[in-house]
Amino acid sequence: MAGTLRFLSVFLLIFPLLPGCVTGHGPVQGTRKTVLPSSPPPPPGQGPAKKQAGPPGGEGPAVVSPPLPPPASCGSLVLSSRRSRLEFLISGLGVMKKSASLEAVQKRAEREAVARLIRCSGLGRTISGFYDRSRAPVPGDERRMARKIRMALGVVPRYRVLRESCREEGESRSCQVAIEGTVRRLRPDPRFVIRSSGVGKAGVLEDGEAMHVRFSLSRPATVYLFDVDEKGRGTLLFPGPLFGRTALPAGSRIVFPPEDQKAVTLVARLPAGSSWRLGHLFIVALAGRTLPGVESLVKNLRTDGNLPVVEDFFGRLLPELEHRAKGGDWSLRVIPYEIVRKGPSPPATAPGHH
Repeated sequence: MAGTLRFLSVFLLIFPLLPGCVTGHGPVQGTRKTVLPSSPPPPPGQGPAKKQAGPPGGEGPAVVSPPLPPPASCGSLVLSSRRSRLEFLISGLGVMKKSASLEAVQKRAEREAVARLIRCSGLGRTISGFYDRSRAPVPGDERRMARKIRMALGVVPRYRVLRESCREEGESRSCQVAIEGTVRRLRPDPRFVIRSSGVGKAGVLEDGEAMHVRFSLSRPATVYLFDVDEKGRGTLLFPGPLFGRTALPAGSRIVFPPEDQKAVTLVARLPAGSSWRLGHLFIVALAGRTLPGVESLVKNLRTDGNLPVVEDFFGRLLPELEHRAKGGDWSLRVIPYEIVRKGPSPPATAPGHH
């Protein structure tokens, strides 16, 4: 066994991982509906002007003079009979300078309506709960990551613009847009959580620094650990050739790589010519189940020592969670980290880099 471990150690350590991390090794069915507590639907504007789903295009309606009523806080949210989707009627208000085009103001109002839906449905809180805040996040990173996760899990509103009402006042132009449609519910078990403590010093690693991932589970689960780069390529760090694929226990503090061995190491690396990088570690856990797509990667590990890679992590792997798991039998954790050059004072973070 000792000879085998020495061989694997050399075998794994000589191959790079990623620039950031290198390693040593239709319609709603049914008619019965449950109405959620909410405010009344937004009042009608200038009459029903039906439009297709998505951003408004072409010439907008004529600007009208009557003042706009304030949008209802949460409009109307209704559960489908199977409780798998939400039907909504909700409005948003967009205000811009008078020089802005009517279409731009309408788009802003439409985005605000969708943002209000995300908040009111509870989807925003659920997705943000997957994000590790053991460090001060790079501005906008949590929001961008939440949008990617929503897209991957298929919880994106499908809607049409029901009506619009626009007016000019002084130097501003405003539009209120009402949208109606459906969005699939996301129902993870609130008792099934992954608790993590970040990596490095408050999430910051120096180039060449060894890194460890520390987390615990509230339920026994099969766990997969990925390093996902800015292009969406996910490199599978765990499980690997030295580790089994049995369920990890609940309640125990798990450290990867284990601190009492040297066969596998994770080292933070900057891409050539870069002085800063933002990366994300994804911990995916399933209770009593596995992800076949990931298991096939583990079994077909290439003999040259490179770790398995999912080229489209958000488009191919994360959607498997909803297809393979039942109800809330899964959990997710995103650990952001920064890599900086060695020195007394790391450079300021660069918002919008990822």
